Amino acid sequence: MYIRIQDDSIRYRVSRDEANQLVAGKVLQSSLTLSPSHSLSYEISTTHDASSFEFNVHSNGLLLSINRDELQKEIEGRPSKQGLVFTQSFTEKEILISLEIDLKNK
Repeated sequence: MYIRIQDDSIRYRVSRDEANQLVAGKVLQSSLTLSPSHSLSYEISTTHDASSFEFNVHSNGLLLSINRDELQKEIEGRPSKQGLVFTQSFTEKEILISLEIDLKNK
């Protein structure tokens, strides 16, 4: 799993195998150590509810929940370069959140 934060967007990128793991109910997690006392964690999970994004202040975590049915449709069709995209508002500012499935990597 990769994550890219740029301007007003956050883009998650997973392999096809990781996307299948998500559909099966597995949670994908990773973190980046910024200093001895600071880190940033990020995870993707699936839900039957609408896709959502959350920043957890207590864990410095970026939490992405993707609708399982939407993800399954994306996997069954040829995943687009754009992937699954939605926007989330944080204090009057919209952030574009996307999940891409990398066709080249298994």
